[in-house]
Amino acid sequence: MPSKGQITATTCVFYERPVVFSQLEHAVAKDYEIAKTVEDPATEWMFAGSTLVIPYRPDVRGFAMVDLVDHPWPDTMGDPVKEQMLFAAWGSGQFGPFTQPGGLKRAAEQCWGWPPGKGVPEAISGFARARISYSLGGAAEGVQLVPDDYDPIGELQFLTELTSRLLNLPQTLCYYNPNGEVLRGRAEFKDAMKYAASDGEPPLELWANVRVFNLVEGWLMMDTAGHMQFNAPNKPPFPDFEAIFPKGKYDPREVDTFFRNLALYLLANGATTIKDGDTIDGPGGNWKVLARKDGLMMPPRNTLRLHPVGETIPEPYGTMGNE
Repeated sequence: MPSKGQITATTCVFYERPVVFSQLEHAVAKDYEIAKTVEDPATEWMFAGSTLVIPYRPDVRGFAMVDLVDHPWPDTMGDPVKEQMLFAAWGSGQFGPFTQPGGLKRAAEQCWGWPPGKGVPEAISGFARARISYSLGGAAEGVQLVPDDYDPIGELQFLTELTSRLLNLPQTLCYYNPNGEVLRGRAEFKDAMKYAASDGEPPLELWANVRVFNLVEGWLMMDTAGHMQFNAPNKPPFPDFEAIFPKGKYDPREVDTFFRNLALYLLANGATTIKDGDTIDGPGGNWKVLARKDGLMMPPRNTLRLHPVGETIPEPYGTMGNE
């Protein structure tokens, strides 16, 4: 599965009209130190547009890069022969360490938190991309790609706050987290930030999407996408969640809240606190946990598959993903 390397986190803002680089610089410089500015870099746009370099954790070579790209978001990896640069950029995590082909399409289809998001893919003129790296210029000998005291939540908090400045430009279309396949309008983004801050919790809905699928007749499947962003070196992978339940017997909004509360619980207590075979409290009563090595839907990731006790998951969905 994908992992964090030269790029450890990525967020984006889509624009519906062209943006001038000086606008981007002005929006960021009011609140952040700019360590370096690189206009018209001598590289393909897939790797970097005109860029602002901002200190994040300079003691461990941690910097945020904000670049402006005058190109629609590429939702495919490109052909390894005909589009070698695009393919290489995807492979090195330049669009996000966990970004998968078709992610924007899926985000638009599953944009329940912001219905206008369904039309976003066709409206993108260009984008600003905010990324964090601990190895600018490549990984030198003896330099770790990710520091020992790496803090994935602190990193996402920093990047999300930084991204909020990029949303203030009048050309803004929306926010996009490619690793969690999340689209949000400017107002919805700000509401999510305020709500999370008032509760003293991280803005999970800006980092990981909650999706709904018709599984088989009479059954729904809901899942999360994006929890791999919470992974840290030498620690167990942070699982996404899947819930399979009879349609009409459980409220999807309660399942959404169930997912968010479970994520907060695991962030506080460790990714392996809930294990295969456990029974936990959920909407309407107890839910059984099945740990799976892969989810039922893209993107590929570890999941905890949940179902109400007393309900038998239709085959083969109870066993799939356990290879």
